[in-house]
Amino acid sequence: GWGTQPQVKLLTSEWGCIVLSSPSEKNFKSWMDSKGALRFYINCYTTREMKAFLAWQEWCRCVKAEHYQASLAEIERRWSVVERRVEEVLLLRYVFDLEKYAQRCDDVAAALSNNKAEDMERYMRILLCSISWVEDGTTHKIIKLVRVATDPADRYLNFPSSEVIGARLKTLVVNHFFRRSYLAKALDMPGLAAEVLEKFGSCAFMYESIVDKVVEKMKCLPHAFIGPARESVLSRLRAAARYAQHHQVIAFKIGDQRRGVSLESKDLRTGVLYIPDLVNFPVLDAFYFVDAPPQDAAAVGRAGARGACANWTIVCLQMTKQDNHDTTTGAVVGLMARMREWIRDWDVVKEQLLWEMIYVQHRDAKAMSRRQVCAMAAGEVTEEHRDPHAFWNRVEQYQVQMDDNLISAIMVAAEC
Repeated sequence: GWGTQPQVKLLTSEWGCIVLSSPSEKNFKSWMDSKGALRFYINCYTTREMKAFLAWQEWCRCVKAEHYQASLAEIERRWSVVERRVEEVLLLRYVFDLEKYAQRCDDVAAALSNNKAEDMERYMRILLCSISWVEDGTTHKIIKLVRVATDPADRYLNFPSSEVIGARLKTLVVNHFFRRSYLAKALDMPGLAAEVLEKFGSCAFMYESIVDKVVEKMKCLPHAFIGPARESVLSRLRAAARYAQHHQVIAFKIGDQRRGVSLESKDLRTGVLYIPDLVNFPVLDAFYFVDAPPQDAAAVGRAGARGACANWTIVCLQMTKQDNHDTTTGAVVGLMARMREWIRDWDVVKEQLLWEMIYVQHRDAKAMSRRQVCAMAAGEVTEEHRDPHAFWNRVEQYQVQMDDNLISAIMVAAEC
């Protein structure tokens, strides 16, 4: 039952027994201990499973196959409504009922309306998948349990309960912790400094002293056959021009929901760290634009380029714990689609820009020594994938290790 323990008299000694419960331990902990029961974790329904559920419901309602076929257009319309709700909630018992869905959205908004420091720390832990399930009246509204298969037994992590909720949490956390004094508090969260830096290490590029150190430590990952390694534009710029002075969270489209404002190239600014609000954004974590000074234009400007971004370089940032961080043409296609969604004249802009990717590796990772590959998977042989593969060769790549010296410098800078 809801909020109650299973019946003690269940014949578990004679019959196999499965008890279904939410992750709230008050529903099962004492019963489980007394019976010696084992835990199994089950993921929530996926979008595809919900679609199958709707299709089965409609099939049962239509009774005959010809009625079902005749109703396909109406069924698709109903699914499009449910699909939009799934992007917000992703729980079966809410998405098929308008009143329950509306109430759930109100509950989620209320759960995300708290802006105290302890709430922001909790939101940060949710994004880092480092929060326990607690019964505080709000947890189940914004996180979901996700099964993780491990040896010898399963375990679970708690994730944002939908893509929209994840984006809202990320926006709240970035806007709170990217301020100097709050960043130091985030890095001081017990046992989470490495995870904070992996998810939000791009904030280090908002500190002049840190970018100076990054430039000193940065190593080029050269092309195998295309001339000598090129010096990063950050190495040539004067200090004040090579770091981001501000940040801006970009709200990207989720499903059919257009959540942000699309721009034109004239609206872009140098010195602004642009951070996608999507929890899983393709290829990069954040990026900013730098304007090469006139004396560097011949070296870094693209021949014949015209327009507001003609002498600009886009500095892409990717934090990683891995020894290597290769990508795929499919991911690059996804990146370009997202940028096209945000900047209306993106196809023109991307050709004017020079591209640099900086991989910031965890201190325990093996330092990258080769260019990171953009692989073309089997079946990706269309022009849509060949173009990104060629584009990737234009991207200059650099690596820097987030060693103790750099972490200490970030802490000092954040506390200033």
